[in-house]
Amino acid sequence: MTLGIPRARGPYQCLDLRKHGEVHVVQFIGSNLDEAWIEDMAEELHHLIQRDGCRKLVLSLSGIECLYSLLLGKLMTVRRLMHSFNGRLRLCEASPHVREVFRICCLERFFDFYDTREDALRMPW
Repeated sequence: MTLGIPRARGPYQCLDLRKHGEVHVVQFIGSNLDEAWIEDMAEELHHLIQRDGCRKLVLSLSGIECLYSLLLGKLMTVRRLMHSFNGRLRLCEASPHVREVFRICCLERFFDFYDTREDALRMPW
């Protein structure tokens, strides 16, 4: 669901990026979550934050069925980077299995989880 949000143009091959006011809504493109893709995705998120000035980020985890440790590490790095710029990161649309991985790895407390994109956008920042 796109929520009628226009797609942002830019140098993004791994991210489907949409703007909703000041909020960037991102979903991963592709299902091949190998090491090279994860590295490219992380570089694109860093670009979005550091160069494009993203300070409010909603990241959809829909379609993600398996969380590799590399991906978890990259998400923690993105969280720290957002925090360093006084930004906020929200995760949404994570499957029960993905949420369980965050819980087992004791990482759930570091992220704000929302069931849907609409919920993540609706809550005050």
